[in-house]
Amino acid sequence: MQLLALAVYNRDGDVRIVPFTPGRLNVITGQSRSGKSALLDIFEYCMGRDRIMMPIGPITATVTWYAALLQIGGSRAFVARPAPREKRASTQQAMVEFGADLEILPLERLAVNSDTDALRAQLGARIGIMENLHQPEPGSLRLPLEAHLGHATLLCLQNQDEIAKRTTLFHRQGESGIEQALKDTIPYFLGAAPRDQALKRAQLRDAQRLLARLQASLAAAETAAREVEAELQALLAEAHAVGLTETAVADTRDQAVAALTQALDAPAPPPPTREVQDRRRELETQRRQLREDLRAAGEERALLLDQSEAEQAYVRAD
Repeated sequence: MQLLALAVYNRDGDVRIVPFTPGRLNVITGQSRSGKSALLDIFEYCMGRDRIMMPIGPITATVTWYAALLQIGGSRAFVARPAPREKRASTQQAMVEFGADLEILPLERLAVNSDTDALRAQLGARIGIMENLHQPEPGSLRLPLEAHLGHATLLCLQNQDEIAKRTTLFHRQGESGIEQALKDTIPYFLGAAPRDQALKRAQLRDAQRLLARLQASLAAAETAAREVEAELQALLAEAHAVGLTETAVADTRDQAVAALTQALDAPAPPPPTREVQDRRRELETQRRQLREDLRAAGEERALLLDQSEAEQAYVRAD
């Protein structure tokens, strides 16, 4: 991407254009305080910065639109940004058009059709900035950061005072948060971070979520399998108790299933006769009586044990 021209518009529709020659060194000369340094602020503003860092003066008092004409491969892009409204230091409104033969448009054709986020995304995609995401180290409070056109612009610009500083290498490096943003995004622009890193991270997250779901399903299936084993054994014991199977315990699940299946296919046993019913009631009564006798014997035994302990603990005193 190369800069072909910068332009400013006033309310009357007059436009001031500063052309550039692509592929060559362009030197801008002029008297002091004639607006040369403002060109860098205008370009950065047109590249999607929400706040225009230009001192209050003739430019901010008269300019209503700022624009840039860019050459991107065999195509061109025209970007225009309205000046922030009074008492507002920033705006996200933008206009962007693409075409092979675009030139600086007149004021009457300028209209907001985008915002700064979409502007950076569209221009970034055309110059090869693919989807990416920098993940801070574990435990960091910083949010993930995606490299975009604004970060690339920081690597291409330098103010006069930044060139003179021995401790500053990049544009706006000394501002809060900018230095860390440069550290996070420079590896991507240098090619140290894969261009499909964001896609791979997304695929990894999806795979981890799928793995967690499958592990949960496996655990549930294993729990259900254990419960099925216990239920099969209980059904087999119950079937044996009523005479439907010959065995009460199976060594494997297949044996239990086979025995229960055979019990289902077997003909139903005949209803018990009157003698059998009377004998069952007699046995149940006997069982209740034996339980009562056993409980009474247990209580008598406990009483005898308490008495024996008390006698052994007795001490005679003269």
